[in-house]
Amino acid sequence: MARGRRPGGADTRKVVLDAARRRFAEVGYARASLRSIAAEAAVDPSLVVHYFGSKEGLFRAVIEWPFDPAVFLDQLTAAGPDGLGRRLAAGFLGMWESADTGPRLQAVFRAAVTDADVTALIREFLTEVLAERLIMVIGRERAEQRVELALGTLLGIAVVRHILRVEPLAGLPLDELVDQIAPAVQQQLGGALTVD
Repeated sequence: MARGRRPGGADTRKVVLDAARRRFAEVGYARASLRSIAAEAAVDPSLVVHYFGSKEGLFRAVIEWPFDPAVFLDQLTAAGPDGLGRRLAAGFLGMWESADTGPRLQAVFRAAVTDADVTALIREFLTEVLAERLIMVIGRERAEQRVELALGTLLGIAVVRHILRVEPLAGLPLDELVDQIAPAVQQQLGGALTVD
């Protein structure tokens, strides 16, 4: 029987995803390399890149995250830090409203409530991928805390609006919701953080 690396084929993508899911769960996003994932899947690392483009792309596929955070954040941050809170609120909450991305986001976060492995992966995705990019953009004192506050606010609103469906928040037009939440998000990203 032939041994060695698995050639590319119909089931190779699934084998790589399964191996990546195990590696990310075992060692986390930061410590899981494409090479180690390829070795676990018994494929050449170039096949992993062929199917997923990068480790971030593979990670998004594992947790089934429905949009590319690099593209999303590049669009949001191109105009600089002024007005970033409004753009982030409108963009992130808009993803939850979209027929393309909204149902998948809801499914991901519902799974996180019941599956500890999914919870850990999403937490790492939010901190290692989304938050890290925003931290570099705002570049202010306590940037990590600022970004986590802003993301926590937006996630909380998204969950209350789309998963728990609490009224009147669930029925509020998106523009009105953004008008109300954007100043708080902007304050979290760029305003003074009080310390007792």
